[in-house]
Amino acid sequence: MRIAVIGTKNDGEALQKLIGNNAIVPQYFNDIQECTGSFAIIFDFLFQNDPARVELLKAFGSCVFINSVLHPLENGLQQFIRFNGWQGFSERNILEIAVSNGSDPMYQKQLQELDIKYIVVPDIIGMVTPRIVSMIINEAYFALGEEVSTKADIDTAMLLGTNYPYGPFAWSEKIGLENVYHLLQKLYSEDTRYQPAAALIAAVNHKI
Repeated sequence: MRIAVIGTKNDGEALQKLIGNNAIVPQYFNDIQECTGSFAIIFDFLFQNDPARVELLKAFGSCVFINSVLHPLENGLQQFIRFNGWQGFSERNILEIAVSNGSDPMYQKQLQELDIKYIVVPDIIGMVTPRIVSMIINEAYFALGEEVSTKADIDTAMLLGTNYPYGPFAWSEKIGLENVYHLLQKLYSEDTRYQPAAALIAAVNHKI
């Protein structure tokens, strides 16, 4: 089975750790334009929801996994499989995916052949884990804005008190705070519980 990974070196290494079948080694491409040939599966870590990229991915005729935390498959992406490829999540030992009725039904057999453990979550904005972690990060920024404590102390408290792999500020740096902000903004348009903290917005704007 030939596997293509479109993404950074870190993305490729994260996926390689997920693959339990040591006989399968993906080919890595920094850009979709460099990805040529025939592949059974393509993992696009750099996915952007624009028509040109969507058409390029469709043209491969492969089972395509898109790193699409923000965009549900109902938005014209039904034939793909979404996965949570945020930094710090794709490094786990289980892949979080969402599928639709139009998704390639071969994905189950192919993931089994790759020996990748996965969990199917609802096809919603933010999936499941990114929603939860973004809310935790947002609450940490609310606490920072209210001068409850410092970033370092909040991170330490969360690490020791909850046994999370990262504190909320360290997690936001790993994910990319702008990614967190864009997800919160998109969720906030439907639910006021996700309103971004003023301190988080300021941090995105490089004011703190």
